[in-house]
Amino acid sequence: MRRGLMTYMQTPGASREHRVTLIPGDGIGPEVTNSVVQVVDQLKAPIRWDRFDGLSGAMPDGMPRLEVPAEVLDSIRKNKVCLKGTLFTPLSKKNTSTQSLNVQMRKDLELTVNLVHGFTLPGIPVRHEDLDIVVIRWDV
Repeated sequence: MRRGLMTYMQTPGASREHRVTLIPGDGIGPEVTNSVVQVVDQLKAPIRWDRFDGLSGAMPDGMPRLEVPAEVLDSIRKNKVCLKGTLFTPLSKKNTSTQSLNVQMRKDLELTVNLVHGFTLPGIPVRHEDLDIVVIRWDV
């Protein structure tokens, strides 16, 4: 079986640099987002990252972070694109009703839809061929 190659193909106007907000987050978030950054770098896509490496769902003392820092929200609003790892939500017997920073960010940015486009890539063996599906989840 022949294996396909992936490469970044520029479209007209694509050579200009794009700024993207990057929030590595907690848990496996930094590992996953760093892998994406490596792929983007290897493709030589014209992206400059606005990184927020220190943002966590918990404060250094373990208490939940109650709001998304304004500079993070400003960056997302300005760039209109964000790559975000998951943000941990600390819960305990004293703290069972904390709203996650993930939910808070969606509310602050007035995001109500989660859209995922899944599709198969030519040349990569998969269980289901010719898959092209969009899943839309309404978050309220």
